[in-house]
Amino acid sequence: MVELFDKLLVLSSDGEMTYFGPMDRSLLRNIFLGTSNVYDTKDDKGSIADLVLEASLDKSGKSEDEIKARYDMSKTCQKYTTEIAQLRSTAEKGMNVQDLLPDEEYPNSFMYRFKLISTRRIKLINRNAVTWMRMCIAILFGVVIGSLFADSPNNLGGALAKNGYIFLHCFIVLMLSAAVTLPSCFRERATLFKHRSAEFYDSKSSYIALLLTDAPLSILEACILATVSYFWVGMRHGAGRFFYFLGMLIALECAGQALGRLLCALYRKQVTANSMSSVIILIFGTVGGFMPSYLSIPPILRWLSG
Repeated sequence: MVELFDKLLVLSSDGEMTYFGPMDRSLLRNIFLGTSNVYDTKDDKGSIADLVLEASLDKSGKSEDEIKARYDMSKTCQKYTTEIAQLRSTAEKGMNVQDLLPDEEYPNSFMYRFKLISTRRIKLINRNAVTWMRMCIAILFGVVIGSLFADSPNNLGGALAKNGYIFLHCFIVLMLSAAVTLPSCFRERATLFKHRSAEFYDSKSSYIALLLTDAPLSILEACILATVSYFWVGMRHGAGRFFYFLGMLIALECAGQALGRLLCALYRKQVTANSMSSVIILIFGTVGGFMPSYLSIPPILRWLSG
Protein backbone atom coordinates (compact mmCIF):
# COMPACT_ATOMS: atom_id res chain seq x y z
CA MET A 1 0.00 0.00 0.00
CA VAL A 2 1.47 3.37 -1.06
CA GLU A 3 0.00 6.81 -0.32
CA LEU A 4 0.49 9.21 -3.24
CA PHE A 5 -0.61 12.44 -1.53
CA ASP A 6 -4.33 12.41 -2.45
CA LYS A 7 -4.30 8.96 -4.14
CA LEU A 8 -3.91 5.45 -2.77
CA LEU A 9 -2.22 2.54 -4.54
CA VAL A 10 -2.78 -0.98 -3.19
CA LEU A 11 -0.92 -3.99 -4.56
CA SER A 12 -1.87 -7.62 -4.03
CA SER A 13 0.44 -10.24 -2.51
CA ASP A 14 1.67 -11.18 -5.99
CA GLY A 15 2.39 -7.56 -6.96
CA GLU A 16 -0.70 -6.84 -9.10
CA MET A 17 -2.66 -3.63 -8.67
CA THR A 18 -5.74 -4.11 -6.51
CA TYR A 19 -6.82 -0.51 -6.17
CA PHE A 20 -5.78 2.93 -7.38
CA GLY A 21 -7.90 5.96 -6.66
CA PRO A 22 -8.86 8.62 -4.13
CA MET A 23 -8.62 8.04 -0.38
CA ASP A 24 -12.37 8.27 0.10
CA ARG A 25 -13.55 6.09 3.00
CA SER A 26 -17.00 5.33 1.57
CA LEU A 27 -15.45 4.33 -1.78
CA LEU A 28 -12.83 2.16 -0.06
CA ARG A 29 -15.51 0.55 2.10
CA ASN A 30 -17.47 -0.30 -1.04
CA ILE A 31 -14.43 -1.78 -2.81
CA PHE A 32 -12.74 -3.63 0.05
CA LEU A 33 -15.74 -4.64 2.18
CA GLY A 34 -18.39 -4.84 -0.49
CA THR A 35 -20.67 -2.38 1.29
CA SER A 36 -21.16 1.39 1.30
CA ASN A 37 -23.36 1.44 4.41
CA VAL A 38 -21.83 3.96 6.81
CA TYR A 39 -23.47 2.23 9.79
CA ASP A 40 -21.92 -1.16 9.00
CA THR A 41 -18.75 -0.68 11.06
CA LYS A 42 -18.12 -4.28 12.13
CA ASP A 43 -15.19 -4.69 9.74
CA ASP A 44 -14.40 -0.98 9.37
CA LYS A 45 -12.32 0.02 12.38
CA GLY A 46 -9.29 2.22 12.80
CA SER A 47 -7.60 4.14 10.02
CA ILE A 48 -7.88 3.77 6.24
CA ALA A 49 -4.72 1.66 6.32
CA ASP A 50 -6.37 -0.73 8.81
CA LEU A 51 -9.46 -0.97 6.61
CA VAL A 52 -7.43 -1.79 3.48
CA LEU A 53 -4.98 -4.21 5.09
CA GLU A 54 -7.53 -6.14 7.15
CA ALA A 55 -9.79 -6.64 4.12
CA SER A 56 -6.84 -7.81 1.98
CA LEU A 57 -5.44 -10.23 4.58
CA ASP A 58 -6.19 -13.64 3.12
CA LYS A 59 -3.46 -16.20 2.40
CA SER A 60 -5.62 -18.01 -0.16
CA GLY A 61 -5.90 -14.85 -2.25
CA LYS A 62 -9.68 -15.20 -2.52
CA SER A 63 -10.44 -11.87 -0.85
CA GLU A 64 -7.90 -10.07 -3.06
CA ASP A 65 -9.57 -11.49 -6.18
CA GLU A 66 -12.96 -10.32 -4.96
CA ILE A 67 -11.60 -6.85 -4.18
CA LYS A 68 -9.99 -6.61 -7.60
CA ALA A 69 -13.22 -7.71 -9.27
CA ARG A 70 -15.21 -5.03 -7.42
CA TYR A 71 -12.61 -2.42 -8.33
CA ASP A 72 -12.70 -3.42 -12.03
CA MET A 73 -16.47 -2.89 -12.01
CA SER A 74 -16.32 0.46 -10.21
CA LYS A 75 -16.68 3.89 -11.81
CA THR A 76 -13.26 4.86 -10.49
CA CYS A 77 -11.54 2.11 -12.50
CA GLN A 78 -13.59 2.90 -15.61
CA LYS A 79 -12.63 6.59 -15.30
CA TYR A 80 -8.90 5.88 -15.14
CA THR A 81 -9.14 3.26 -17.89
CA THR A 82 -10.82 5.81 -20.17
CA GLU A 83 -8.17 8.45 -19.40
CA ILE A 84 -5.34 6.01 -20.13
CA ALA A 85 -6.98 4.98 -23.41
CA GLN A 86 -7.25 8.63 -24.45
CA LEU A 87 -3.58 9.22 -23.64
CA ARG A 88 -2.58 6.20 -25.69
CA SER A 89 -4.68 7.30 -28.65
CA THR A 90 -3.27 10.83 -28.67
CA ALA A 91 0.38 9.91 -27.98
CA GLU A 92 2.83 10.20 -30.84
CA LYS A 93 4.01 6.95 -32.38
CA GLY A 94 7.47 5.84 -31.35
CA MET A 95 7.47 8.06 -28.26
CA ASN A 96 9.68 6.83 -25.43
CA VAL A 97 8.27 6.59 -21.93
CA GLN A 98 11.27 8.56 -20.66
CA ASP A 99 10.08 11.53 -22.71
CA LEU A 100 6.93 11.71 -20.58
CA LEU A 101 8.79 11.73 -17.27
CA PRO A 102 9.88 15.04 -15.68
CA ASP A 103 13.49 16.13 -16.04
CA GLU A 104 13.73 17.33 -12.42
CA GLU A 105 13.97 15.05 -9.40
CA TYR A 106 10.73 16.38 -7.90
CA PRO A 107 7.71 17.19 -10.09
CA ASN A 108 6.52 19.93 -7.72
CA SER A 109 8.21 23.21 -6.89
CA PHE A 110 10.18 23.86 -3.71
CA MET A 111 7.48 26.21 -2.39
CA TYR A 112 4.79 23.58 -2.93
CA ARG A 113 6.79 20.97 -0.99
CA PHE A 114 7.57 23.51 1.74
CA LYS A 115 3.89 24.47 2.05
CA LEU A 116 2.80 20.83 2.19
CA ILE A 117 5.29 19.90 4.93
CA SER A 118 4.57 23.07 6.91
CA THR A 119 0.84 22.35 6.87
CA ARG A 120 1.48 18.84 8.15
CA ARG A 121 3.86 20.09 10.85
CA ILE A 122 1.35 22.69 12.09
CA LYS A 123 -1.33 19.99 12.41
CA LEU A 124 1.04 17.76 14.39
CA ILE A 125 1.99 20.65 16.69
CA ASN A 126 -1.66 21.51 17.36
CA ARG A 127 -2.53 17.87 18.10
CA ASN A 128 0.39 17.40 20.48
CA ALA A 129 -0.62 17.90 24.13
CA VAL A 130 2.96 18.90 24.99
CA THR A 131 2.51 22.08 22.90
CA TRP A 132 0.10 23.66 25.37
CA MET A 133 1.80 22.06 28.37
CA ARG A 134 4.97 23.98 27.46
CA MET A 135 3.09 27.26 27.91
CA CYS A 136 1.81 26.17 31.32
CA ILE A 137 5.32 25.08 32.36
CA ALA A 138 6.74 28.45 31.22
CA ILE A 139 4.17 30.32 33.34
CA LEU A 140 4.85 28.04 36.32
CA PHE A 141 8.62 28.51 36.13
CA GLY A 142 8.19 32.25 35.66
CA VAL A 143 6.05 32.49 38.82
CA VAL A 144 8.37 30.26 40.86
CA ILE A 145 11.56 32.06 39.79
CA GLY A 146 9.93 35.47 40.16
CA SER A 147 8.76 34.75 43.71
CA LEU A 148 12.19 33.30 44.55
CA PHE A 149 14.13 36.44 43.55
CA ALA A 150 11.42 39.08 44.11
CA ASP A 151 12.81 40.38 47.41
CA SER A 152 16.42 40.77 46.24
CA PRO A 153 17.83 44.00 47.73
CA ASN A 154 19.67 46.65 45.76
CA ASN A 155 23.13 45.89 47.12
CA LEU A 156 26.00 43.54 46.40
CA GLY A 157 24.07 40.49 47.62
CA GLY A 158 21.08 41.46 45.49
CA ALA A 159 23.31 41.89 42.44
CA LEU A 160 24.64 38.35 42.93
CA ALA A 161 21.09 37.08 43.33
CA LYS A 162 20.04 38.73 40.07
CA ASN A 163 23.00 37.15 38.32
CA GLY A 164 21.69 33.85 39.60
CA TYR A 165 18.24 34.79 38.24
CA ILE A 166 19.70 35.33 34.76
CA PHE A 167 21.72 32.11 34.88
CA LEU A 168 18.72 30.08 36.09
CA HIS A 169 16.60 31.37 33.21
CA CYS A 170 19.29 30.47 30.67
CA PHE A 171 19.71 26.99 32.14
CA ILE A 172 15.97 26.26 32.21
CA VAL A 173 15.38 27.52 28.65
CA LEU A 174 18.22 25.41 27.26
CA MET A 175 17.10 22.33 29.18
CA LEU A 176 13.41 22.61 28.24
CA SER A 177 14.02 23.29 24.54
CA ALA A 178 16.34 20.29 24.19
CA ALA A 179 14.07 18.02 26.25
CA VAL A 180 11.02 18.87 24.10
CA THR A 181 12.84 18.65 20.75
CA LEU A 182 14.37 15.18 21.24
CA PRO A 183 11.13 13.14 21.55
CA SER A 184 9.53 15.04 18.68
CA CYS A 185 12.52 14.45 16.36
CA PHE A 186 12.76 10.74 17.17
CA ARG A 187 9.00 10.32 16.73
CA GLU A 188 8.99 11.94 13.28
CA ARG A 189 12.33 10.55 12.07
CA ALA A 190 10.89 7.25 10.80
CA THR A 191 8.23 9.12 8.81
CA LEU A 192 10.87 11.43 7.34
CA PHE A 193 13.00 8.48 6.20
CA LYS A 194 10.01 6.81 4.54
CA HIS A 195 8.97 9.99 2.74
CA ARG A 196 12.54 10.64 1.64
CA SER A 197 12.95 7.11 0.28
CA ALA A 198 9.71 7.54 -1.66
CA GLU A 199 11.02 10.92 -2.98
CA PHE A 200 8.00 12.84 -1.73
CA TYR A 201 10.20 15.79 -0.79
CA ASP A 202 13.82 16.72 -0.14
CA SER A 203 15.70 17.26 3.13
CA LYS A 204 16.14 20.99 2.52
CA SER A 205 12.43 21.81 2.33
CA SER A 206 11.74 19.51 5.28
CA TYR A 207 14.38 21.09 7.52
CA ILE A 208 13.41 24.69 6.68
CA ALA A 209 9.75 23.87 7.38
CA LEU A 210 10.79 22.28 10.67
CA LEU A 211 12.72 25.38 11.74
CA LEU A 212 10.04 27.89 10.79
CA THR A 213 7.11 25.98 12.31
CA ASP A 214 8.96 25.46 15.61
CA ALA A 215 10.11 29.09 15.86
CA PRO A 216 6.80 30.75 16.94
CA LEU A 217 6.32 28.36 19.84
CA SER A 218 9.92 28.83 21.01
CA ILE A 219 9.63 32.63 20.86
CA LEU A 220 6.32 32.52 22.75
CA GLU A 221 7.81 30.29 25.45
CA ALA A 222 10.78 32.64 25.92
CA CYS A 223 8.47 35.69 26.00
CA ILE A 224 6.32 34.14 28.74
CA LEU A 225 9.35 33.27 30.86
CA ALA A 226 10.80 36.77 30.48
CA THR A 227 7.66 38.86 30.96
CA VAL A 228 6.32 36.96 34.00
CA SER A 229 9.30 37.65 36.25
CA TYR A 230 11.66 40.27 34.73
CA PHE A 231 10.09 43.40 36.20
CA TRP A 232 8.78 41.52 39.25
CA VAL A 233 12.34 40.71 40.31
CA GLY A 234 13.35 44.35 39.83
CA MET A 235 15.75 44.00 36.93
CA ARG A 236 16.88 47.19 35.21
CA HIS A 237 14.06 48.98 33.39
CA GLY A 238 14.14 50.05 29.78
CA ALA A 239 13.02 48.43 26.55
CA GLY A 240 16.57 47.91 25.32
CA ARG A 241 17.64 45.98 28.43
CA PHE A 242 14.48 43.86 28.50
CA PHE A 243 14.70 42.93 24.83
CA TYR A 244 18.39 42.11 25.22
CA PHE A 245 17.43 39.63 27.95
CA LEU A 246 14.56 38.29 25.83
CA GLY A 247 16.83 37.90 22.78
CA MET A 248 19.29 35.92 24.89
CA LEU A 249 16.52 33.52 25.93
CA ILE A 250 15.29 33.12 22.33
CA ALA A 251 18.85 32.40 21.18
CA LEU A 252 19.17 29.71 23.85
CA GLU A 253 15.81 28.25 22.75
CA CYS A 254 17.22 27.91 19.23
CA ALA A 255 20.47 26.46 20.58
CA GLY A 256 18.59 23.85 22.62
CA GLN A 257 16.50 22.82 19.62
CA ALA A 258 19.59 22.62 17.43
CA LEU A 259 21.25 20.43 20.07
CA GLY A 260 18.24 18.12 20.11
CA ARG A 261 18.21 17.77 16.31
CA LEU A 262 21.96 17.13 16.25
CA LEU A 263 21.72 14.37 18.84
CA CYS A 264 18.76 12.85 16.99
CA ALA A 265 20.90 12.70 13.85
CA LEU A 266 23.90 11.21 15.66
CA TYR A 267 22.27 8.49 17.78
CA ARG A 268 19.89 5.69 16.92
CA LYS A 269 18.15 5.50 20.32
CA GLN A 270 16.41 8.27 22.20
CA VAL A 271 17.72 7.16 25.60
CA THR A 272 21.32 7.66 24.40
CA ALA A 273 20.51 11.09 23.01
CA ASN A 274 18.80 12.08 26.28
CA SER A 275 21.88 11.03 28.25
CA MET A 276 24.22 13.02 26.03
CA SER A 277 21.89 16.03 26.20
CA SER A 278 22.01 15.93 30.00
CA VAL A 279 25.82 15.75 29.96
CA ILE A 280 26.15 18.69 27.55
CA ILE A 281 23.70 20.88 29.48
CA LEU A 282 25.46 19.95 32.73
CA ILE A 283 28.76 21.14 31.23
CA PHE A 284 27.03 24.37 30.22
CA GLY A 285 25.74 24.82 33.76
CA THR A 286 29.16 24.13 35.21
CA VAL A 287 31.18 26.57 33.11
CA GLY A 288 28.46 29.10 32.31
CA GLY A 289 27.42 30.00 35.85
CA PHE A 290 29.22 31.02 39.02
CA MET A 291 32.86 29.97 38.96
CA PRO A 292 36.34 31.31 39.90
CA SER A 293 38.02 34.15 38.06
CA TYR A 294 38.13 33.69 34.29
CA LEU A 295 41.94 33.85 34.14
CA SER A 296 42.39 31.27 36.91
CA ILE A 297 40.59 28.40 35.18
CA PRO A 298 42.16 25.98 32.61
CA PRO A 299 42.24 27.15 28.96
CA ILE A 300 39.82 24.45 27.76
CA LEU A 301 37.23 25.60 30.31
CA ARG A 302 37.77 29.21 29.26
CA TRP A 303 36.82 28.18 25.71
CA LEU A 304 33.73 26.33 26.92
CA SER A 305 32.62 29.19 29.14
CA GLY A 306 33.01 31.62 26.24
